[in-house]
Amino acid sequence: MRSLVALALLALASLSSSGSARDAQHWAQARPLTSDFFVGAWETYNTEFGRNVRIVWTLWQDGRLLYHFGDGPDGPLVQGSTGTWDWTGGVMHETWHRRDGSSGFGRGSVERIDDHTIRLTIIDNGHAEYRGLDRVYRRLGPPQLAQVQTAK
Repeated sequence: MRSLVALALLALASLSSSGSARDAQHWAQARPLTSDFFVGAWETYNTEFGRNVRIVWTLWQDGRLLYHFGDGPDGPLVQGSTGTWDWTGGVMHETWHRRDGSSGFGRGSVERIDDHTIRLTIIDNGHAEYRGLDRVYRRLGPPQLAQVQTAK
């Protein structure tokens, strides 16, 4: 009888712990996103338009942003655009200045997958082919701790 009770308790514990993980993910998704959530360094690695793209996207509390780009999951990165960002009306808004002196803008919708992962869907960035493109970003850490290996 004791072993039957122990097995029942073990089954309940495993159900509640897996439920807890699902509950935590649901809780993370249900909480409203604020600009504070985005502050930090984020990384994505995708294949876009037939080429591998690695992006490190760093957002500061004061509204500055910095992009680094690379083509391999662990290879060196090159500093890309700098600019500003703002989270308003449930949409990420950016303006940036490229290294070649040109500038641009972007807007994207964001879905929080968990507290360290987001899916950004480009609404508009001045290039029609990017509309609807999804990028999944994973948090690397706070902006001052994000160290990236840059190409010389």
